[in-house]
Amino acid sequence: MKQEIQFFIFIDAENISHNLLELVFDEILKYGVISGKRAYADWSNSAYKNWPEILDRLGVRPFQQFHYDTDETDKAIIMDIMEIVYSNENINGICLIGNDHIYGSIARRVREKGIYFLGIGTMQASKKFVDSCNSFIYLDNIAKEEEGTKKANVVKDSPKENKSDALRLIMKAVDDIDEESINLASLANMLKKLDPAFDSRTYGFKKLIDLVRSFKSKIVVEPDDRVPPVYYVKKK
Repeated sequence: MKQEIQFFIFIDAENISHNLLELVFDEILKYGVISGKRAYADWSNSAYKNWPEILDRLGVRPFQQFHYDTDETDKAIIMDIMEIVYSNENINGICLIGNDHIYGSIARRVREKGIYFLGIGTMQASKKFVDSCNSFIYLDNIAKEEEGTKKANVVKDSPKENKSDALRLIMKAVDDIDEESINLASLANMLKKLDPAFDSRTYGFKKLIDLVRSFKSKIVVEPDDRVPPVYYVKKK
């Protein structure tokens, strides 16, 4: 039986709106369970006046970080991540919510320990950080899904101009797996290996299967006979 990921979450509050925090936690629960939550900021700054209520309601432990020097918050988070990694053997997943390039190095070190590293940030997140994670989720996609209709398969007002990038990546994933017919879950795993930030919502589709089906001139999607069905993908 596959071991469930136990996440310890570290939040750089300078990089996320408090209004998204609950949605972010719901997203993380798709990957595993949450065992600890910490948020870092200079809480004496009036910019964070709306944070205490939601931190208390969601059970997040706030850590005060005065800005005596540049990157003070980033450095504090990195030190605390390493402390958790080396002191808590039950934690097999780290989630860091932030954007900064400095987080790329800690993501790589954590992964070297065999621990899953989930990054979450905005579209402005450092590419170094994004590429260093096992998986990266854009806050923009989480917010878009909430603002749009949860009933629709297609997320409104999503960027469609990058669909060619999605097709290129999907075709490469199919080639790398190198099987005549590929389980959709296997395709999803390979896409994350090729691009930790790959997310069908970036291209305007709530689900991967709907994105793949949109390339019907290039790719065939077929269900098997099970209920519910397992979907398989192959090139035309």
